[in-house]
Amino acid sequence: MSRPHSVVRRGLRRLFGTYVEQPIKHRTASLARMRSGAEFICITGSSGKSTTAVLLAHILAGHAPTESQIFANTRPAIERCLRRLSSRTRCVVLETGVGQKGDMETLSRLVRPTVGVVTLVTREHYSSFRSREGVAAEKGRLVEAIQPGGFAVLNADDDLVAAMAGRTRERVVTLARHAKADYRVTAGFPPRSAGLLVGVEGPRGVLSLRTRFLADHFWLACAAAAVTALELGVPAALVAERIEGFEGVQDRFGLFETADGPRFVLDTAKAPWDTLFLSFDAFARLEGGFKRIVLGHISDYPGNPVPKYRDAYRKAADCADQVIFVGDNAHRSRADAEAVASGRFIGFPAVRDVAEYLRRAATADDLILLKGSRNLHLDRIALAWDIDVNCWNDQCGMSGGCRDCGLYEHPFEDHARIRKQQRRPGWLRRGSEA
Repeated sequence: MSRPHSVVRRGLRRLFGTYVEQPIKHRTASLARMRSGAEFICITGSSGKSTTAVLLAHILAGHAPTESQIFANTRPAIERCLRRLSSRTRCVVLETGVGQKGDMETLSRLVRPTVGVVTLVTREHYSSFRSREGVAAEKGRLVEAIQPGGFAVLNADDDLVAAMAGRTRERVVTLARHAKADYRVTAGFPPRSAGLLVGVEGPRGVLSLRTRFLADHFWLACAAAAVTALELGVPAALVAERIEGFEGVQDRFGLFETADGPRFVLDTAKAPWDTLFLSFDAFARLEGGFKRIVLGHISDYPGNPVPKYRDAYRKAADCADQVIFVGDNAHRSRADAEAVASGRFIGFPAVRDVAEYLRRAATADDLILLKGSRNLHLDRIALAWDIDVNCWNDQCGMSGGCRDCGLYEHPFEDHARIRKQQRRPGWLRRGSEA
């Protein structure tokens, strides 16, 4: 004979599916989503999703109360965002990432997006998805989950993204530079302009968007954010104003000035193989004296690493006066003896070695691109020019940047103690300091 609570549980399961089986944090996040009357805008893609999300949140914040969850794009982070929503919130911008099959379905079921934005598809997380088609199949679940009355924003220049239009019955808005689309996009660098100029022409009119982006490939993030905002009812003049004032996303091809040394271009958040050369081409366009490219680890590629690092070196050598590899793949550059003897190529085992070398060799006229996956934290090379950096552990395990961590002036072995101290109540900290 069934116990009463078992009967109740079965009845609730019939009404709410597996909702009652979920942990309490998930259930409270789901309830918060159910109570909210906000627009829920989810952004995904193999590249460009973080910049698109940050820029869109920046635009919408000038129009209506907006919350966002970006960079930390997994279910626990999104659940925390939902639980803290205010009743005043009108727009919620969420970056939705995937690492394995089923991730997007879980996130979409939780968030129930009213707007879905897909930037592009490359061969990311190769061990899980094996191909672009595998990635598209997973990310396309976001488009399938768009709620009635909502819409999708798709990059029609990407064939697999464009095909996602068939995965929803809701309205689809497309943008492209080359393919036929609802919004036609142009982009370039006009004379005497340091920032990218993006033109958007479509059903909501014509916009000329002045930006501070230093690389052409940011056209997609800029256009996707602008088109989404326009379709949500943000006035065109406000969209242009907010984009012009946007300073960019930390560690994504942004300029880092030092007090008395070289200028750095920090592109240290990620280094997927499929978009690596875009950074090199953008760096070649920038004006500077002696140009150096520092390359750490390349991410998201199938097969033998040797051809990847070899080709990366050859491309980098075409775009800079000197190429520096750092990490355990430095020997895979296949640089010839002449490049090594002349110093056009140098390999170092550790990030600290590169920082010390540049301190001796670089001048105030140099322009240096730091490019690599986050794990090596190449941004310390730039920070060390003006700050006494004492954390040189190349495998610290932190997923964010060194400026997010904030403990780069302390040896790595002291970080746990410092964080524990920082978590203590203020009166306890003062007592221990006394």
